Amino acid sequence: MPNKQTLKWIASLSTSIVVALVLAGTCITPADHDIHSPGALAINVSIAFAEGPVFGSIRPSQSLADVRCQVWQRNSRSSCPDDAVLSKTFWPRLTQTPKTLYVGVPSSCDPYDYVVGFNVEYLRSERALIFHCHLAAPWIALPTGAHGVVMLPSTALVLLPTSAISPGILRVVRDDRIEHLIGDQTTETELGIVTIT
Repeated sequence: MPNKQTLKWIASLSTSIVVALVLAGTCITPADHDIHSPGALAINVSIAFAEGPVFGSIRPSQSLADVRCQVWQRNSRSSCPDDAVLSKTFWPRLTQTPKTLYVGVPSSCDPYDYVVGFNVEYLRSERALIFHCHLAAPWIALPTGAHGVVMLPSTALVLLPTSAISPGILRVVRDDRIEHLIGDQTTETELGIVTIT
């Protein structure tokens, strides 16, 4: 049978290990990685940036003209001009392509931002398209910069091929996720519902 000194040493060591694990779980940043949901199909997308800043949400659409009109109507109370006119202002290098879904997401969610990862999945069983915007962070982080003015993130246009998506109603969802060593924080926001033709 172990003596009292050995038992105290084991208890002290166990407590130290538990404290070290808790500190590691709250202060260490895990490696960031794409999100892979069970049964989901990964979708490769491309990003188009507007010549000038575009702010706010854009409902998912298979029509590039509709997307341009949405941006126009956000800034003007008048009806949309012809798409030939709008295309000179909003994404002039893009042309309508078949079997493409256009979705506007804040530029903080695109793969070129400084801290955010980005991937898209199609969940057939739920008829849902999930835009995962993710970053890895510790639960406890020290502030690293001065407070100041925060710029509203502009909107990037995601071009998504729909050839792997069967026709019908499709929910489009944005999943904002912070990955921690222990447990993740996730918030889902519906970007819109679209009918795939």
